[in-house]
Amino acid sequence: MVRTYIALVEKDPDSDYGVWFTDLPGCVTAGSTLEEACEMAREVLMLHLEGMAEVGEDIPVPSCANDVLAHPDAADAIALIVVEALPERTEEEAQAEYDAFMASEYGQEFMRETAPMHPAESSYAR
Repeated sequence: MVRTYIALVEKDPDSDYGVWFTDLPGCVTAGSTLEEACEMAREVLMLHLEGMAEVGEDIPVPSCANDVLAHPDAADAIALIVVEALPERTEEEAQAEYDAFMASEYGQEFMRETAPMHPAESSYAR
């Protein structure tokens, strides 16, 4: 089943376009252009929903635009984008998308930021 979610886009003068979904806490991404941010939003939304489904979490019903705009953190949003999620894909297609993301600059940055620190580098190791 295809679901359509609305994402909020934010932009500070010295940053990329940030994208997040009020319906899905933690489902965030960014892009250096608005077009790139929209593309990344599609990818992160699919990965987020697939991850929720894999662990048996309930997939929330998408909110309407008025509810998204009424979110307390929506005041700084500069745009709304509509993103369709959960297209029909084979497991091989999903794995290929995941592999391509992980090989991309964004995937490498994600791994650097989320990889556990080596114990010798931790301030607690002293």
